[in-house]
Amino acid sequence: MDTNTHQAQDGNPDEVLGVNPAFAGKRIVMYVDETMLTERGYRPVMIVEGERGFHEQGDPERLQEPWYFGHDFRTAKRLVDEANERLGISPEEALKIVFASMFGNR
Repeated sequence: MDTNTHQAQDGNPDEVLGVNPAFAGKRIVMYVDETMLTERGYRPVMIVEGERGFHEQGDPERLQEPWYFGHDFRTAKRLVDEANERLGISPEEALKIVFASMFGNR
């Protein structure tokens, strides 16, 4: 199964997920829940610490397909947790960042 996850070559967390340069230097987590199942599998999103909302990955204008993490939620969640851990973010920290993006300062 191709998960499309990437390893950072020089330890730069922004390269682990092929992050948009506009987010460079900001902590980013991946997130998936049961509502993100598509025909092609679970499609996780990226959440930038300190920002409200989320960013879908993939870019149709640049012909970049988004990542799909299979049709099993447990597998998708495990892959998201592994990607976040490679970024140096624990599942607990990731959840705090996700909740802040949803319910943070208004």
